[in-house]
Amino acid sequence: MFLNIYHLLLTSGKQTIPQEISLAFPWILWKLWKARNSLIFKNVRMEPQEIVSKALDEADGWLRINGILKDDSTEVLWHTDIQCLWQKPLVNILKCNIGASWVLPNRNYGVAWLVRDHQGEAVFHSRRAYSAITTQGEAELLSLLWAVESLAAMKQKNIAFEIWSLNYIPKEGNRAADAIALSVTRDHRYQSYISQSGPFWLNSLLIEEAKGNV
Repeated sequence: MFLNIYHLLLTSGKQTIPQEISLAFPWILWKLWKARNSLIFKNVRMEPQEIVSKALDEADGWLRINGILKDDSTEVLWHTDIQCLWQKPLVNILKCNIGASWVLPNRNYGVAWLVRDHQGEAVFHSRRAYSAITTQGEAELLSLLWAVESLAAMKQKNIAFEIWSLNYIPKEGNRAADAIALSVTRDHRYQSYISQSGPFWLNSLLIEEAKGNV
């Protein structure tokens, strides 16, 4: 444990370490401490990959909300005067937007889905990684299948599914789901999860789209 702390403190100031990782060491320390307590008091062992993934997720959200970390391409996309093209579903219908981020056949790729109601409020979202997918088309079909299976298992009904390449909606109308999927391939976040509401680091975009400026 103390060797882990020493290593994090030693490397956090190195210029060769990406900023989103070097700034995350307090969250990593906290997650390591919680994992230690879980092992000692509950006999529950957490995988190292899970500990780091959760720590980086929480750190990234806090750092972006507070303006410490900025993604230039994302900021330009979200805050330009381009009209928001996401459309709210009808009353009693939930809309599920699906995103996929595919790079190369021999690389992991990310998929995500985001469910919102007729007021634009995020209800659920999920993210996961796949590997050994040879084409972009195969990746997007698999992401659609995964979203349908996930929501069926959650016993959700009256769902409208949208994925930009299959439903012929503009890619700008799928920004939120695409951003979550991109976090897998860009930030190497391979931990799969399903969560209520939307990721808090996407709050500004979700609020913008919920306003219905279309």
